[in-house]
Amino acid sequence: MEAIYQTFDFSPLTKEDSSLLKHAAKLDQVREMLMETEQDSLQSLELVDTIQRLGLCHHFKDEIESILHQQYLAHTSNDSLLEASLRFRLLRQHGCRVIADDFFGHFLRSGELRLEDGLVGGVTRGLVAMHEASHLNTGGEEILREAAEVSSLWLNANRAVICLDDELERVVNFGLSFPQHKIVAGFTAKSYLQFVGDDNHVLRELAEFEFAYTESLHKHEILRVVEWDVCDELPSYMKTCLNAIYETTGEISSFVYREHGWNPSHFLKREWGSLMDAFLVEGKWLRNGEVVKAEEYLKNGVISSGVPMVLSHLFLLMGNPLSHQTQTLLTDPNGLTHSVAKLLRLLDDLGSAKDEEQIGFDGSYIEFYMKEGKAKSREEAREEVMNMVSETWENINKHGFSSTSSFSAGFRRACLNAARMVPTMYTYDEDHHLPLLRHHLQTMFADPAFAKALLS
Repeated sequence: MEAIYQTFDFSPLTKEDSSLLKHAAKLDQVREMLMETEQDSLQSLELVDTIQRLGLCHHFKDEIESILHQQYLAHTSNDSLLEASLRFRLLRQHGCRVIADDFFGHFLRSGELRLEDGLVGGVTRGLVAMHEASHLNTGGEEILREAAEVSSLWLNANRAVICLDDELERVVNFGLSFPQHKIVAGFTAKSYLQFVGDDNHVLRELAEFEFAYTESLHKHEILRVVEWDVCDELPSYMKTCLNAIYETTGEISSFVYREHGWNPSHFLKREWGSLMDAFLVEGKWLRNGEVVKAEEYLKNGVISSGVPMVLSHLFLLMGNPLSHQTQTLLTDPNGLTHSVAKLLRLLDDLGSAKDEEQIGFDGSYIEFYMKEGKAKSREEAREEVMNMVSETWENINKHGFSSTSSFSAGFRRACLNAARMVPTMYTYDEDHHLPLLRHHLQTMFADPAFAKALLS
């Protein structure tokens, strides 16, 4: 980290930078594009999708809201597969109540794909869109499971036979590798720019400015992290982590009180207490060599992941009121925050199970599941965990897209983004490295040397 600090310029772009004036002008131009596009058309859907994939949607909330309201009213059974899939995904992501069978029943019958004769390009793009839409299953939607199987099979099996052109090949690879719902837009925005045509130069220029600004901001944040080290402020052996926790909790409580008029310190202390209790339980298991039930391990592992504690802090910092109902939701084992934690624990265990040095050390769901005799082989146990991951995603989708949730839309989006980060942080290769994270960091930072230094 010290090498990063000494080598690279971390000066952030400032509000006085004249380029910000050009940025404001580009925002106005894109806003006009959104307003001038026929709001119930496929073109408007594709424009909204592009803006979201480029990580620009926070600039155009009102315009996107207006377009999606019209799109909600515009669906008919005559839609193409591309239009139906794109409309379904964007509306569900936005929190609209949409029924998957209404959108895909025309195209799928008993697991078979039924399409009108058309150009290969149109069919392929439609199947990519359907594959992406299938990731928004909220549980029990059989037609979306069929859509996932059919689209994945067709795209993987037929593209070599059909000999897609270079552009379509890139579209297919991108859709299969980075489904929009399950990846943080900031990681893939630069890569997606290849699909934005030169005729849309205003959007390209706006995105390129945002990339540069965001990269500068990230570098500045990294500098702050490099400069800060809590160990510099603590005696080598006298102070305990408890003091640091109290200080952090006190700062957050003071901020919430100043900004929102109430003190959440009691709730935060309880969350930290739950986390420490979970750590102690795992420590006892390790010390005594206990072999516990897989479900008992997972229940405790959800808490010890730290995700519920982190999301509870985020909930408060976003200014959400802490009522009895929201406290219940934040601690619900089947709720949104605990489902994100479960996703992390399961994917982490899938990765750590590849590392023989970790097996039996800090525990793994796969290990305990096999010791219960529920699987004949490690591969069978891994398959069960992958099924659990899919079911957990469905539960996250159900709560994240709920328009009746007591959680704010902003907090639900934050939880969805946390879930999207999990595969990036816990997808290991055979050498127990994180190739997906490495790829995204190398994509985010234009300077290859900086990305390499950050990853070293």
